[in-house]
Formats: sequence, structure tokens, C-alpha cells
Amino acid sequence: MEDLKRMDVEKSLSHDILHVLKNGKDIDDVSIAIESSQSLLSHCEAECLLTRHELEVYEKKIEAVKKMIREVEQESVSDDDGRELAEQLQVERSLQQELREIEDKHASSKELAASVDKHNTDLQRKQKDALRSSDLLSMCASVTNIIPDFDDKSRISGYILNGSKSKCERFDLEPSISPVELCNKLWKM
Repeated sequence: MEDLKRMDVEKSLSHDILHVLKNGKDIDDVSIAIESSQSLLSHCEAECLLTRHELEVYEKKIEAVKKMIREVEQESVSDDDGRELAEQLQVERSLQQELREIEDKHASSKELAASVDKHNTDLQRKQKDALRSSDLLSMCASVTNIIPDFDDKSRISGYILNGSKSKCERFDLEPSISPVELCNKLWKM
């Protein structure tokens, strides 16, 4: 009974390893995706700094216009001064509109940066999982002297390394046999 449980666990582990290694390009894909996301994050941060700078410039301009308006209001208003004041008010309104647009850009840049950070975290987790799976396969191969072949998914096949690890013997078994029979055949090889 205990042997059957052990065989089920070993079968489950081998299927997990097979599943992880089916996507052999995952590590390369994850590395490329991390590089792309880092480039995107750098671009977003630069855009965010530029937006902040523009925001500060426009805030200073608005304060300067407001100061000028207060000074003009304190003086007597002539027709020429009234037109100038109206122009300054128009300038202030346009600056406020530009400020709102910059604030909107800044908010969208922050959202994009948060999205990139989440994507980076996911990619790093996937890269760790792929490395862990590769290490697990390497450990299993060194312990069992069996290297599975994942090319034909309809069969159980691979190579058995002899003690000197210089000779390999290929095996090819039907997947319909029981796990116990499969293990017995592999041990007899």
C-alpha cells in the first residue's frame, strides 16, 4: 500500500516536471519581457518628471498672473488697463486649462508606472518558478539517471544514463501501462 502511494507521488511529480518543461522558452521569454518592462518603466519615470516640471512652471505662471491681477485691482482701472486685465484673465484661464491637462497626464503616467511595476513583479515570479523547475529536473535526472524526452507527448520516452554517464540507452514505453509496471520496466533496463 505504501509503495502504491509512493508511486502515485512519483507519477504526480514527473507529470508536474513534464508540464513545467513543456514551455522551455519561458525563461527566455521572461527575460525579454523583463527588459521590455524595465525600458517602459524608465520611459514612464522620465515622462513623469517632465510632467512635474511643466506643472511647476505653469503653477508659477498662474501665481504671477494672479499677483498682477491683484496689483491691477488695487490701482484705478482705466480702459487700457481693463483690456490688459481681460487679456491677463484669458491667459490665466488658458494656463489653468494647460495645468489640468498636465495633471491628467501625470495621473495616467502614475497608473502606467503602477501597471509596469505589477508586470515586473509577475515576470520575476515566473522567472523564479522556471528556474526552480529547471533545478528540480536537474536534481531528478542526477538522482534517477533518467533524462525524459518531451518531443513525443503521446509516449513515455527518454534516455537512461549508465554508471559512467558516457553511454545512453533510449527507452520508449506505452503510456497505457500502470505506474507500477512502468517503474518495474525502467528498473530492469
